[in-house]
Amino acid sequence: MPSLIFELDQQQFAIGINFVEEVLPFVPARQIPQVPAIVEGIVNLRGSALPVLNIRARFGLPPTPPALSDHLIVVRISGRKLALHVDRANSVVELSARSVTDVAAIVAGSRYISGVAQVDGDIIFIHDPELFLREAELAALAEFGMAAS
Repeated sequence: MPSLIFELDQQQFAIGINFVEEVLPFVPARQIPQVPAIVEGIVNLRGSALPVLNIRARFGLPPTPPALSDHLIVVRISGRKLALHVDRANSVVELSARSVTDVAAIVAGSRYISGVAQVDGDIIFIHDPELFLREAELAALAEFGMAAS
């Protein structure tokens, strides 16, 4: 399965390329009040408001100030176009089914990681974007006019 490799806190993650629409250089998001904590803010993407998600917080990683090397990965999750703020988007790789271990076989209870792969000696956590947003967060995005597109 072709996957985009990205970094957070010097850890590598992968997301299926079928979810990815584009990768953009980071631009600061404008904060909006009363949205779920996972929403970092919104950015203008060619005339449309695009929610930016704080993926670091979802994975329980410490906050860091934005850097010039940061990226926004524009994805489609649950019918919504969203941006994931990551430290760096690296490359697209082909992850063979043999190189991926179901995360449940390693540790129980992981909500956002579906598997673990080894590529060139590095461990890569495979992110399942369909499990990323909770129902209440999806409803809140819809309430703020960030409905499915």
